[in-house]
Amino acid sequence: MILSRLDLEAVAAAITKDFFQVYYGDEVENHNRFVLVTPMNALAKDYLGLKVSYAPLSSDGSICGLTAYSDTSYTIRIDQQPYAIQLKRNQVILDMSFRNCERNSGLFRRRRFTLAHECAHQILFQLASDDEKEMCTNAYSARNSYLPYELKTREDWNEWQANVLGAAILLLQTEVDRGQEALRAWIYEVKKGSHSMNSIPIRNVNPTPELMAKIKRVRVAIAEQQPREIRCPHCKRKIGVAFEDTRGHFETKCEKCGKIVLLDLVNARKTRRVI
Repeated sequence: MILSRLDLEAVAAAITKDFFQVYYGDEVENHNRFVLVTPMNALAKDYLGLKVSYAPLSSDGSICGLTAYSDTSYTIRIDQQPYAIQLKRNQVILDMSFRNCERNSGLFRRRRFTLAHECAHQILFQLASDDEKEMCTNAYSARNSYLPYELKTREDWNEWQANVLGAAILLLQTEVDRGQEALRAWIYEVKKGSHSMNSIPIRNVNPTPELMAKIKRVRVAIAEQQPREIRCPHCKRKIGVAFEDTRGHFETKCEKCGKIVLLDLVNARKTRRVI
């Protein structure tokens, strides 16, 4: 089954509309709401019923993820050594580099798209005819992006369709249009003088209780520490403040004398003087 880009976007719209009704509830019908982004973990696990796990898939990052439509095995190579991975039906395996990647924005975005790509494979499989399902090779990997004129084999088309459908699931065109319309309206109000440039509309997200507890712990820890002034060893001008738990080295340029100094923050002493 080969679907056009418009067909794939229509599939994404139908799936996410149904999922958003469950996940976001009445917020979906709020005409004044901000753009809704698809939470991929919830879509994969709670809506599509997929089991997501992690494993090393390649040495060079060429394979980001795998999925299976039935119990099967898939052979990968790590450092030129073959390894067989056992996959269960409706399982998605992401490369180990994506585990706990929330603090790395690049890896986090790549993980989101890889998961969307694998979800798209599962959706396309469910839409396929029985004969086409029999022809499936059970496992696919998220590798390259494809242009239509480069598509030659059935697997090429499968990967292209999964890329297009995955991207549409991540952020619907209707949500993009909503964001653009909100931005145009804000720019119009700025030009009229009703809004300032600092009043750009953003979505207010309340911190989770866990994050608030962490912030409170950090504030308490800082309040209990005694600050130490860091002064330039050349002219004695104050160049910073260090707390009791400050570690490592710090290099700065004094605004008064123009000297560059490298300091050992544990003892707040000069370790190297740079003219």
